[in-house]
Amino acid sequence: MSPAIACSVRGIVRRCGDVTALGGVDLELACGEVVAVVGENGAGKSSLLRMIAGMHVPDGGSVEVGGKPLAPTPAAAIAAGVGMVHQHFMLAPDLTALDNVILGKEPTRGLGLLDLASARRDVAALAEKHGLGVELDRRIEDMGVGERQRVEVLKVLWRGAKILLLDEPTAVLTPEESSRLLALARSLAKDGSGRAVIIVTHKLGEVVDVADRVIVLRRGKNVKEAARGELDVDALAEAMVGGKVELPTRSAARPDTREVVLGLRGLEVARPGSAELALSIGALSIESGEIVGVAGVEGNGQAELVDVVAGLLAPSRGEVTLAGRDVTPLSPRERGELGLAVIHADRHERGLVLPLSIAENFALGRTRELSSRGLLRRDALEAAARAGIARFDIRSEGPDTRVASLSGGNQQKVVLAREVGREHRVLVAAHPTRGVDVGAIRHIREALLAERDGGRGVLLISTDLDELFALADRLVVLYRGRIVGEGPIEEWTVDAIGRLMAGGRAESKERA
Repeated sequence: MSPAIACSVRGIVRRCGDVTALGGVDLELACGEVVAVVGENGAGKSSLLRMIAGMHVPDGGSVEVGGKPLAPTPAAAIAAGVGMVHQHFMLAPDLTALDNVILGKEPTRGLGLLDLASARRDVAALAEKHGLGVELDRRIEDMGVGERQRVEVLKVLWRGAKILLLDEPTAVLTPEESSRLLALARSLAKDGSGRAVIIVTHKLGEVVDVADRVIVLRRGKNVKEAARGELDVDALAEAMVGGKVELPTRSAARPDTREVVLGLRGLEVARPGSAELALSIGALSIESGEIVGVAGVEGNGQAELVDVVAGLLAPSRGEVTLAGRDVTPLSPRERGELGLAVIHADRHERGLVLPLSIAENFALGRTRELSSRGLLRRDALEAAARAGIARFDIRSEGPDTRVASLSGGNQQKVVLAREVGREHRVLVAAHPTRGVDVGAIRHIREALLAERDGGRGVLLISTDLDELFALADRLVVLYRGRIVGEGPIEEWTVDAIGRLMAGGRAESKERA
């Protein structure tokens, strides 16, 4: 007997202006099944999930849940048992985990009074049942990304979701956290409760590991469907982009002329409200024509390192030098004018102004370069934006497209295009390929290697060890804000890095 159908999407169409986000997509999800949806940035994956979640009104086609048509509203979707975990967390940062979980479905007693005691008991039991370790009384703003993700999952389970939509759920997680979350997703679908899961991810290895079936979208249309075991990572990547994908790696050769372009010495950053140091670096330098990779479990000083170099955070002691000049007291704008470009980890908070156009976002931090006699030159701005759109294949209607309407990966490419397009000597790139597809990863890697080969220095912060091995000339490992290992990339192994990231001692960095 075939399992019941949890959700059916037939011929769904979604248009955004002149762009067709979805051009007649079909999807069927059975109870007890995990389906992965993959495709390039802008292929329509997140749009598809939002249709099922009732967040968008379709321009054509239909969505059915449990055999019944679904009204295109979030309330109708939630009532039908649909729960979505978004790529960018939908949590109230100043509330506790418990408050966020029960918000909108608070248990009451008597005359409609909030029954917080029963809420705490029941949420704790739900968390324990599914292995979602969460400090219920801790505020979201004080949590790491892994715990925030668990709160998001707990929230949809609290609402009784039978269809779980996971949009890039592991994009900001460590490998260990990712493995736990994927195991949870599979167990939720396979526990006999009738649940089903749709997962969108750019990490194709995860698709192979977790999905019963995979659906490939390209430019808003179905192009391939395969059962578990029928496609490997290379075949999936080829189906996504319509051709063979080869990710570039660094060459052994480096530019002959070398100088220290970024230096850190005696840096200390205190953790707010604590005597503990968030960052303590005795010395670190980046030369021209070199990529220095920074490995570490997220939350071990990487964010503070980027902010100190960018000028957003003042150290309690120590100095930052740019091409030999002490820039410690200088502002981010002044550092930018002296040749510093930065790709921040959070493109929404630090990299973009979403309501503005692509061209207007290209002006951020580049007004002096793109101005004449104090006036912004619109022609120069549009030319810079068009060049960036062409170079990085930013899927849009042109320079006037609002950045908010772009997919997450295309937003990331806007940030990258702007930063590498400015006049600079040093590029700081924090998690530049997080949440982007394999085609975009290729563009980003090519850009980082072009920076190196062009004689600029690159500080690359990443939790993707494969990326660091492919790109970095030299590697440092951060643990609790301190450098616990440093050396040429050829001397490292994954196991040695992993031990240091976990706070252990490396027996040997050298490859066997």
